[in-house]
Amino acid sequence: MQARGTSMFPFIKDKDSITVQPFYGKQPCIGDIVAFERAGNNNLVIHRIVAKTGHGRYAVKGDNSKQIEICGYPGSIIGKINGTYWPGIPNYLVAMLSRFRFFEFIFRVKQLFLFKDGT
Repeated sequence: MQARGTSMFPFIKDKDSITVQPFYGKQPCIGDIVAFERAGNNNLVIHRIVAKTGHGRYAVKGDNSKQIEICGYPGSIIGKINGTYWPGIPNYLVAMLSRFRFFEFIFRVKQLFLFKDGT
């Protein structure tokens, strides 16, 4: 499957190849990057779980997005995206940093230094 959009940037970039793996009876965890069907239009969306709200419901958010959505498992969550995007850093820590837009800040600072000569 090919990713479309920038909501998970910089971890997943537009047109990156991704694979969705079912949970096989396990429960999703905070920090997991999941594929879910968005309510109302059934679009497949890839976002990170940032909180468990109870009763099989999860708060999900794109790393490059301000909007938090609620989805359920089982139900709208289809599976987990394979791959480790930050080896050695626990998923819950990545989720917390994502929730506070830390990665967006780091990316913007990096851009400032890379393009400080005006190019």
